[in-house]
Amino acid sequence: MTAEFLVQSPTPFSSHRRLSGGTFRGKVCTVGKRMSVIEKSGYVRLVYTAAHELGHSLGAGHDGEGDARACKAEDGFIMTPIAKEDYPGKPYSKNSSLRIEDLHLTHPMEFFVAVNVKIEIYTHGLYYDPEYHEHVKSEPGEVFKVKEQCELNVGRGSDLCEVLYYLGMFLLVCDITGKIMGN
Repeated sequence: MTAEFLVQSPTPFSSHRRLSGGTFRGKVCTVGKRMSVIEKSGYVRLVYTAAHELGHSLGAGHDGEGDARACKAEDGFIMTPIAKEDYPGKPYSKNSSLRIEDLHLTHPMEFFVAVNVKIEIYTHGLYYDPEYHEHVKSEPGEVFKVKEQCELNVGRGSDLCEVLYYLGMFLLVCDITGKIMGN
């Protein structure tokens, strides 16, 4: 996740169009490309952006475009290219769910049902419960802060981690096995 805007570009509909995430389409099983970059934003928006980018990683395109024209973007499913401030809580469209079959996953529909249930919990359930916030003290998926990851990689007490982090020059990405990749 990043706290910075990823991209801003003019569009006919507004003065700026923000890009909230990015990933490699259909590359969830490819070493070095099974990652997403997601703008750190409000929690609900972050969860939707993560789910949207996960859909791309699994091979789904935007609803209403290309091989997903059968589902209209305006229907508001997760793979809509139209960013909204009020997320309706809709799951992946059937069209998006079917796109991942090209990756030859064992149970693709079960996967999407599980993800849709979790998104429903985050957007309409637990997130708005005050008790939830008492138990969640870190970012979603976070185990170690960036500086702590760096220290695990190059050794404790190194000033290098702090300097590179604040200069924005250090990137740590953990692959699916937990091995740290970085520059």
